[in-house]
Amino acid sequence: MYFATADMTALALAAAATPPRERVSVERLPAESGFIVFAEPIGGYVEDVGLALAGTPAARPGVDARVGYAVVPPGTRGIWVTYYSPRGLFSGLPPETVVGTMRDGSVMTAGMIEAERHTVPGGPLAWDNEVLLFEGATFEAARPDTTDVWNHILYTAWQLMTSAGGTRWAEVEEIPRDRPGRKRDARQGITGLSGVRVVGVHTAQRPPREAADSDAAASTGRREPSWSCRWPVRPYRRSTCLNPAGHAAGDCQHEDRIVPGHIKGPARAPLRTGTTVHLWDHQPQTET
Repeated sequence: MYFATADMTALALAAAATPPRERVSVERLPAESGFIVFAEPIGGYVEDVGLALAGTPAARPGVDARVGYAVVPPGTRGIWVTYYSPRGLFSGLPPETVVGTMRDGSVMTAGMIEAERHTVPGGPLAWDNEVLLFEGATFEAARPDTTDVWNHILYTAWQLMTSAGGTRWAEVEEIPRDRPGRKRDARQGITGLSGVRVVGVHTAQRPPREAADSDAAASTGRREPSWSCRWPVRPYRRSTCLNPAGHAAGDCQHEDRIVPGHIKGPARAPLRTGTTVHLWDHQPQTET
């Protein structure tokens, strides 16, 4: 059981802005099996509400849902991922709020969806999607309204948790299961669950508060062009060869290493956080 803190979730989201470059590897898993909860949402998608609820008590005439299946070949090696989303996503909306339109023209309201979901037994989470990451497969650009982005973020989180490079990205604190919880687990036949591992950004990678205060104090507040400045660089991926001697012959293996976010530029230059840096070698002419 893992819980990714808000700062760890934000780091995974930032690093996953580009898809992982290494091929899918089961060695990236922090555990053979497990369950991870992110403190913040990692994405979503747009869905036809009518198709999603076809075959349920909330179905409406005129909806035709088709489900496709793919056969997994015997001996396939990979990572099976199941995504869950919290129940009650629409519970904060007035019941009459329209959240979708059916193909027959009728509307779907928040109250209708909540009523349908309450007929399905379960806890606070509901099944959302499943995906099989094949061993050795490459990560492609994300397709809209799919779990592709989720796969990128989840795999990036595993990379951060299992990083073998010189940079330690994550630190893990295990919170033991309390006694009442262990008793409930035993009654439900759950064994081997010792506690929850809380995953946060390693203290060495957290920007200290003093650094931010120092930047603010050093800033002159000037708005005129400057010869140079400092600018933040977000975390990014670097493909690292694990066997440089065999690189030329193609007899090597590469894995992603996440490079920490950092500040570039002269130490005493003002810090600029805009998206564009203009470099001028003279002041602009003043119109008279």
